[in-house]
Parts: sequence; structure tokens; C-alpha cells
Amino acid sequence: ERSNIRRSSTHLTRQSFDRSQRITNMNSVTLVSIALAAAAAFWLEKYLRAKKDNRSSIKCLPPGPTGLPLIGYLPFLNPFSLGESFKRLAIKYGSVFSLSVGTEHAVVLNDYESIKSVFSRPEFNNRPDTFMFRYFSLGEHGVASSSGPHWKEQRKFVTKHLKSLTHRSNIQDEILDEVKVLWEGLMSLQIKYLNVSVSNIVWSTISGQRASPDDSNFKSLIESVNKCIQFASTSGILLFMPWLLNYLPESLFNIDIMSKLREKTFSYIENIISEHQALDPEGSQDSDLVYAFLKEMRLRKESSFTKKQLLVLCSELFGAGGEPTSVSLKWALRLLALNPELTRRAQKEIDESIGKDRFITYEDKTRLPFLRALIMELIRVEDIHPVGVVRSARVDTEIQGYSIPSGTFIFPNFHAVHRDPRHWGPQPEVIRPEHWISSDGTFNPHHAGFIAFSAGQRNCPGQELALMQLFLFLGNLFQRYSFELPHGDSGNPKPYRLLLSRRT
Repeated sequence: ERSNIRRSSTHLTRQSFDRSQRITNMNSVTLVSIALAAAAAFWLEKYLRAKKDNRSSIKCLPPGPTGLPLIGYLPFLNPFSLGESFKRLAIKYGSVFSLSVGTEHAVVLNDYESIKSVFSRPEFNNRPDTFMFRYFSLGEHGVASSSGPHWKEQRKFVTKHLKSLTHRSNIQDEILDEVKVLWEGLMSLQIKYLNVSVSNIVWSTISGQRASPDDSNFKSLIESVNKCIQFASTSGILLFMPWLLNYLPESLFNIDIMSKLREKTFSYIENIISEHQALDPEGSQDSDLVYAFLKEMRLRKESSFTKKQLLVLCSELFGAGGEPTSVSLKWALRLLALNPELTRRAQKEIDESIGKDRFITYEDKTRLPFLRALIMELIRVEDIHPVGVVRSARVDTEIQGYSIPSGTFIFPNFHAVHRDPRHWGPQPEVIRPEHWISSDGTFNPHHAGFIAFSAGQRNCPGQELALMQLFLFLGNLFQRYSFELPHGDSGNPKPYRLLLSRRT
């Protein structure tokens, strides 16, 4: 009976939801103040630098709004809703438009077709050669921020080993073990266990190790990586105006804090690498990513496989694989509390196809088409990454007949794509799992207009692992719990709250 159902109210803080990648979280007033302060003494020099492209090249760019000297159109963009800002500009200037951001030129792609087409071309595989990307790649390391032959070699390695590690026989058992930990955490009001559980899976593929929910060192690692990502978003202005560092202290952009967090992260990873080297001095194992990388280091002396590369790579993969999936799960629970009928439909499917006497496994996915469709639709509507990571043109090229000079920034607006009525109907903001269900009732994983994992050779290499985690975590949570809004919750309170009810 209702009175016998254990209920718990769990805080989902706004901070957890707001760690998606943003260009900057500085408000317009702060942005203009900084820019004008720097420009007061050096405006002429910097204005000329901003006009480094000749006028004929600029005229060949796609149409777009006019910006201000030195700071471009930045003051008129909402940094907390960048995808929506771009979407509104696309209504006026077209789905492919250009604008100046700081002293850089950028092209924004706002539709599925242009993103798929442009990102399939190798000349758009580069990251911008700017301070922020060099800072996070320690020059030219890792895969997220690097470009060129180094990136190509490392991307091939990461894709191969993430695929093999995702398919290893015990990965599902590890995820289900973390589901059990999460169950226990929810019953004791510890939603923080969700971060540890999800991060543990990613860390296992990297290091072959898993931490306990109360491991203070591991939780410190999670905190360091996530804080560094958070501070990076506040320093995004340097992506477009790196010359500010010539005249303003680094502390204003949190560079000193990020450096300390990065060193703390590297120290933890270095200890793991040392343990691996001690256990396998010959470098013959490949049971996790660190072992596999050390093996490549031994076999390929003259290559991009170096100790520094391994440090950056592990840090990148841990940050990219842990926090986004954790945030996605939290948003999913919140959205389902707002739409309880969807939870009931998923639970009905689970009860009829699987029952309540065993865990849901990944082999059950063909028996749960609605659950899979619901997960894909939640990813689309959640809008965790409204704008994808910026790329740049490697050479002078063109997009839809417009000339694109080398070095031009390219922004993919995923928000506009996932709210496009052409693909998602007249109410694209509404969660409709039917988008992913074929006429015969089976799950259809391919839907034009879905691009949450990006496209081309720089798409997310961890997509399969992320989807497996979401399926197993959400499916097994639905099997045991129901989610509701607390009494009096209008749908948008801060901090976010959920009311969990144990199913009988």
C-alpha cells in the first residue's frame, strides 16, 4: 500500500545540470568591461589584428550579423543559452551564417544536413589553434583538443580500444554492480553515488580498477576533473580573445586554479600508470586502456605514444565519459518525473517482458524497444550539449558556395537540429519516443535529425558505452522505482528535487 512505500526526496542541484560544455558563462556586462579595459590602450593594434583576413575574403563568408571591433558579436549572445541565440540568428540569416566572435571569424551550422556534410570532410577535422586548446592538450596531446597526424594516430587507438573494452565480457557485470550501489545510495538519500557509479565504469575501461563509493581519493579525482571543466567554461572568452592574457592577470580567467586541478589529476593518473608498469614491466598486456597504451609505447618508439600523451588522454576520457553520462541520467530522471506516463509505459514493458525477479541485461534490449526509444528521445530533449565543440577549417575551402578562409571557427548547433520541426514535428520540445519506433513496433536507432554524439571522424568514440550505461541504469531503476515531483513543485524549482517511490 501507499503508506508502506518508502519515499525519499533527493536533491538534484542545479550545478550538476549546468556543467554542459558552454563557450563562457560570463555575462555580457563583464565581457564588455574586460574587452573595453584591454582595448583602452591597445585598441588600434588589436583592431588591425582582428582584420587580418582581407576584406574580399570576409565578404565571401556566409551572411550574418555585424559585430563590434575587438569583441565581435559576443556581447549579443546569451552564454547560458548559446544554442537558442544561434537558432534565432539562423531564422534571420539562414541555417548557415557567419559572425565575428572576439577577433575570430566563425561559421555556425544550424541544420542536420549541413553539419553531417561539413563534418564528413577532412578539412574540418581540426581544432582551432588557440591558447585554450593548446593549454588543455599540453601543446598537442590527447584526442579532444589536438589536430593533425597526432590526433589521427591517437583517435584510431582510442576508437579501437574503447570498442574492444566495451565488448569485453565483464563490462556489463561491472555496470550492474554499480546499479546495485546506486540502489543502496538512493535508499539512503545519496544521489551523489550516481556520479561515482557512472565514473567508475569509465575509470574501469581506462585503468581496469573500480573504486568504492566512499573512496575519498577517487571522489577527489572526480571533483578535480569536473571542476576543471567547469572553470574552463568560465574562461571560454580566451578561445576568441587570447590576447587578453597579455594585459590581464591569469587569475581573472581561473588559469591558476585550473593548473592546480590539472596537476592533482595528473598525479592520481601517474600513480595508476606506475602501478601498471610495475605489474607488467614488459608491456605485454592490453586488458585496459593504460596497459594497451603502454604496450604501444614499447612497440612504437618514434610515435605519438608518450607518457605525456597518456596523461592527457586518460584525463580527457575520464572527463568526457563520466560527467556527461551522469548529468544525462539526472536530467532523464527529472524529465520523467515531469512526464510520469512515460515512466509507466516503460515499467509496463519491463514488467511484461522481463519481470521483477532479475536484473535487466543488455541482451534484453531487443525485448524493450520502448525503453530504448525513450532513452534516445531523452538524450535529444535534454540538450546537454546544445553547441558542439568548435572545429576549424584546416585550409581555405568552401561551404555551400561560400568561401571559408583557413582557421575559420565552425560551430555545430545541436540545439537547433534537435528542435527542428522538419525532423521532430510541430512540437519538437515534447518527448515522443514514437520517433524511434518502426511501424512493426521494433526500435529504429537511426533518425535523421539526431546528432547528439556529433558526426564525422570526430564523433564521440564512447557512444556505445554511454548508451549501454543509460539502458542498464535507467532500465533497472524503472524496474524498482517510480519518480514523481514533490508536492507543490511547479516543474522548475531550484534546487531540483525528486520524490522516489519503491515499487512493490
